Amino acid sequence: EEGVAQLSAHHPDMSAYIEAYWTRWPEMITGAIDGTVDILQNLKAKDVPLYVLSNWSVETWPHTRDRFAFLELFDGMVVSGFEGTKKPDREIFDILIDRHSITPSEALFIDDRLENVTAATQLGFHAVQFSSPEALIQDLSAYNLL
Repeated sequence: EEGVAQLSAHHPDMSAYIEAYWTRWPEMITGAIDGTVDILQNLKAKDVPLYVLSNWSVETWPHTRDRFAFLELFDGMVVSGFEGTKKPDREIFDILIDRHSITPSEALFIDDRLENVTAATQLGFHAVQFSSPEALIQDLSAYNLL
């Protein structure tokens, strides 16, 4: 909500579009990326610990969590809107590490944004940048996770 107000103030000519992004949020997230839920289910079947580290707002997270049952497959979640910090800031990684007793050198971080992957590697995580389900399968196989 705060972001919508700030962006609308800076771009008054676009405020209707910015407001629509907020008020029509459920329409903005159309579904999971084809193939990714299968990967998640395969990892869960192999008892791989799975965690969410997400830059998501407090206001929109409940809508998303309610819509996507696959989120229940995760063992834990750290959501930026609830924490007051976001990726790629070290603080949110530290919350994930502490809350879920994660040893970065024994963990693989996956993210679509290069700056988040870079931040994770600087903290000692193994990390890959997500580009497609097919590439992710190759990456996970290289780490003997699939």
